[in-house]
Amino acid sequence: MKKNKALNQELIGLKEMLNVVDTYEEIAALRMRKVKNMVFSSREFLGGLNDTFSTITYAYEAYLKGLRNKKARRATKNGKSVVIFLSSNTGLYGDIVQRTFDLFRKDLQGLENMPDIVVVGKIGMGLMKKYLPDREFSYHVADDSGVTEKHLQPFLDEVLEYSQIAVYHGFFSSVMEQEPRRTVITGSADSLKKEHKSKDGVSFMIEPSVEEVADYFENQILAALIEQADFEMSLSKFSSRMVSLYSSSQNIKSKIEEVGYDLRKFKHIEINKKQITVLSGADLWR
Repeated sequence: MKKNKALNQELIGLKEMLNVVDTYEEIAALRMRKVKNMVFSSREFLGGLNDTFSTITYAYEAYLKGLRNKKARRATKNGKSVVIFLSSNTGLYGDIVQRTFDLFRKDLQGLENMPDIVVVGKIGMGLMKKYLPDREFSYHVADDSGVTEKHLQPFLDEVLEYSQIAVYHGFFSSVMEQEPRRTVITGSADSLKKEHKSKDGVSFMIEPSVEEVADYFENQILAALIEQADFEMSLSKFSSRMVSLYSSSQNIKSKIEEVGYDLRKFKHIEINKKQITVLSGADLWR
């Protein structure tokens, strides 16, 4: 009787757990579809915009060299570099947050000049304290329900003053495949420098002026590029969570089948015992 009761309780607990997991899986799927449409509609456009920013950065650097002793009219940033690690506040997002942090930590170890560090999300803060306890960083709360201005604006206000900005985030390749990415937000001109290194000079025509266009990119476009990286992270997290919860759901269903089989087996044993008892009692009356 005790075994029968224990199996029944285990079966009830597993079914309740399955309902919870299926609910979270459906929520993750809904959020993934919502963010996916937004990310895909702007990914190509903002990718091209970032390439254009690289050209503007290269052109502005060439423009500054041409000034020589003249003073640039355009206001500059603080001249520092910052790296941003986007994580989450809670778990159940598969391994995408950990793999993004692994890439982040690996890149930091290879740098000679250490940039300032900004971490978004409690999981990221925990990883920093565990694996990089000696590194100072500023922390901002993430919003696991999606990208909102309330959580985005505080760290935008902090990082937009930097001259070089790189964001580490998850990237959605497919529902089953998420990968960690490093996105340079401030328009890295390194590739253009290599491309034009062998040339005597490169001419640009930028209207109304390279200063005004560079100002516009740094004051307006940078925020959109960082926001896109945040959306990319949200999409990869929701997709990774959905896959992880689906796997958990399948494991729970397998366990329910095992417990159900054990319960049916136990009941058959009990029935057989009762039948043997009945038959044994019948023999006594012969």
